[in-house]
Amino acid sequence: MMDIRCFSFCACVSSALLLAPGSASAQVPLAQTLPVSSWQIVVNNGIPVPGDARKFNSYNQPSINVNGLVVFRGRSKGGESGEPAHGVFLRDMSLGTPITTFFDRTTPVPPPNNLSTPNGEGAVTFTEPPSFPRIDMWSNTVASRGSHQPVWEYKIGSDPISGEDITTRAGTTGIYTNPFENKLISGANNLGVVPEFDFFRVPEETVTDVKFDVFPGAPAVADNHTIVFKGNYTASDPGDPTKTVSRTGVYYRTLTNSPIGDTGLQPAGGRGRVVLIANSTTLIPGTTTPFGSTAPLSAVGYAAVFAGFDNEDAPTKGGIYLAMLNSARQPPPLTPLIQIGGAVPGEKRGVTFNKLGEGLSFDGRFVGFWGAWGSMPASKGERMFCSQKSSAQVLRSTTFFPPAVRPSIAVNITARISVTVELAEQQQDQTSGTSVAMPATVTMDTAAEAEAAPAMGAAVGTDSAL
Repeated sequence: MMDIRCFSFCACVSSALLLAPGSASAQVPLAQTLPVSSWQIVVNNGIPVPGDARKFNSYNQPSINVNGLVVFRGRSKGGESGEPAHGVFLRDMSLGTPITTFFDRTTPVPPPNNLSTPNGEGAVTFTEPPSFPRIDMWSNTVASRGSHQPVWEYKIGSDPISGEDITTRAGTTGIYTNPFENKLISGANNLGVVPEFDFFRVPEETVTDVKFDVFPGAPAVADNHTIVFKGNYTASDPGDPTKTVSRTGVYYRTLTNSPIGDTGLQPAGGRGRVVLIANSTTLIPGTTTPFGSTAPLSAVGYAAVFAGFDNEDAPTKGGIYLAMLNSARQPPPLTPLIQIGGAVPGEKRGVTFNKLGEGLSFDGRFVGFWGAWGSMPASKGERMFCSQKSSAQVLRSTTFFPPAVRPSIAVNITARISVTVELAEQQQDQTSGTSVAMPATVTMDTAAEAEAAPAMGAAVGTDSAL
């Protein structure tokens, strides 16, 4: 018989990091099944895409804040042109208002953007959001990746014969957000080689300006106006300047409600520079080995957590780390939370983690993650460990749903205590619904960083009994 060796956990980071006001945390009950009658539909395949006659057809995992504002990536089927409607959308479930658009394929990319669409009808627009969006825990600020055609043309020299300007174009991807007056702005992009936008550059490459190539995974929002993200880039090989090396890291950038310097471009997030948290030259804390991989972060307030390892596929060092974004030191110090080789709660002495998942969920005090140990194949069993008042609690978190309404994603949350993100067996019902369960007193970021089964809808349920 196969042992269950792959589990979900919840670790207490520190009570000092609890950013919510006031009261003590409530006791966490065992996971409960919400009655079907309590669920509310956020979106399904019968609802038209805003600004389009076609209806939604597919979705990715949603994110939700404490106010019940849900953000999700969705698309329709293709039309006569073959191109589906595609974008990032929001719905306020506390008010029950209609779905609104964060951005879609008709939305102009915010500054910097000095180029027109191929048909000359206006500024370059988005082509797609490549990953699911996320929302700040305590505000309505959303962050999402966006892809598009080049948005900026700039001079790189002059023709020696004619004297005419030689130009090039750049800026095909970025992270877009709305912290100020709900206006869409560029939080980060790959324009770091453009002289007037050098604050977008890779911060640790100081010899020459190096741009980010891409921002893998989903970005996060911290403290309303700070974006936290993973970035990949190409740099010169220190051992051979004629060659290049690929590098990756995790970063943050604090935005201000101001134009982009002398350019006067707005709306924008000012000229604050990108700050390194850790990259593939950063030594894993307590070792002489650099990170071989770093994963997208989860963040709340001034705190962010991420997973990093020496070898992503077969880790022997690394773990889950905490970085304080308000640290006077740059890069900020890394505090190990859970490590490869660390003891597994509830198991015999000497049993240690040999693998940790990259998908994390963090509420400022508790971080949810999955871990594995032993050499047996992982099963679907899930268990969660939650440290509270210096004593461990073991919570079983299996939730069963009737076959007709089995969701792809289920989130159970209670009073400032992160419980778990569960993946039920995928089984489409007649409404093709993906479900997110949420009690009325939800007080944490429920962005599901875990890799989910393909999502076919989204719903929010409220149940004060949880």
